Amino acid sequence: GGRVPACGETPCAPPIGASISTIRRHHAAAPGHLDRLHTGRAKSTLSERQLERRFLLRVGMMPKRFARLARFERAVSLMDSASALAAVAQLAGYYDQSHFVREFRTFAGTAPAAWRGRR
Repeated sequence: GGRVPACGETPCAPPIGASISTIRRHHAAAPGHLDRLHTGRAKSTLSERQLERRFLLRVGMMPKRFARLARFERAVSLMDSASALAAVAQLAGYYDQSHFVREFRTFAGTAPAAWRGRR
């Protein structure tokens, strides 16, 4: 599935839980700025690589992929309310509509317009 796991679904170590919370907060506040995403490492004694390894063990994916899935999940939730796909892309934080379409195909296996038409 494409649903992003919540930290409460599996026990999360404090740095990992903080990373998940930071990704979700960051995504809600500035969804288009995932390139330089800081995953809570500043508040942790872990190195970036250690945090990534622990995140992978606890969550099952790297922090960047988790952030991409969170953005995709937001886009899917916006598909019913926004009429134009360009608006969905912008509101979900994609750089442009073509980036949104590429990432949508990666996660959903189809184009957003086709997906919307089948619902």
